[in-house]
Amino acid sequence: MPMFFDNNGNINIIATIYGIAGDGYECIINTSLSQTTPITSKDFALDPLYPQVIEVLANGSNASITLYDWSDGKWTKEYSCLGYIGKNGITPNKSDGDGKTPKGKFALGFVFGLTQPETNLLFKSVIPGTVWVDDINSEYYNTWQLNNAPFKDWNSSEDLYSDCESLIYAAITFDFNGDGLGTNGSINSATSGDGAALWFNGRYTLRNGTPGDIDINKADIIAILKLLDINKTPIIDIKEATSGSDYKG
Repeated sequence: MPMFFDNNGNINIIATIYGIAGDGYECIINTSLSQTTPITSKDFALDPLYPQVIEVLANGSNASITLYDWSDGKWTKEYSCLGYIGKNGITPNKSDGDGKTPKGKFALGFVFGLTQPETNLLFKSVIPGTVWVDDINSEYYNTWQLNNAPFKDWNSSEDLYSDCESLIYAAITFDFNGDGLGTNGSINSATSGDGAALWFNGRYTLRNGTPGDIDINKADIIAILKLLDINKTPIIDIKEATSGSDYKG
């Protein structure tokens, strides 16, 4: 049943009233639940659609990162750490080479690395020849692939095996521009030029400003991966620190 708030904060319900003959007409029912205090969404608290969130609060190329979990009708802080984002901050309009991290809320995808960490998220093992396509002219732009794939049409890619040997312990993909898959020759949903090969990384050594990735320490990503639950459809929420947290208990 449709409803809206009026300027006084009262709930108005649009209802259709039917007579015996079955003919109906619409009317607005004003509940008058509040004449003095406007009603807010807090008065109708519901379980969130995504009850597990990694919130990234950006300040320049620095970031405060917190994992929140919704339980017992409130948000609970499960883990917090510091990290780095794009050397040029964040943007809602990501493009290749801008040195910025995508701003917004995105679904978490799969985890990759050389060895399986403790997590119930989907894990993909990096092997020699595993690459991430960053060629804007490829149909597989911004996807995980094997460099000897029979359908290969790319001329540039990032060598994930080399990355994971020396730089990245484990990384979590997030769906800022497609889901990163497009395997077995299937076409992916990424838009060419809107950013590729950016992940939520647990690194051995941090960078003070990234090409657009989110970097945290290896120990921090190990802890976060243990806490993330695929059954809670976790997301990542990236925004300016000045906006404050949306997940206070």
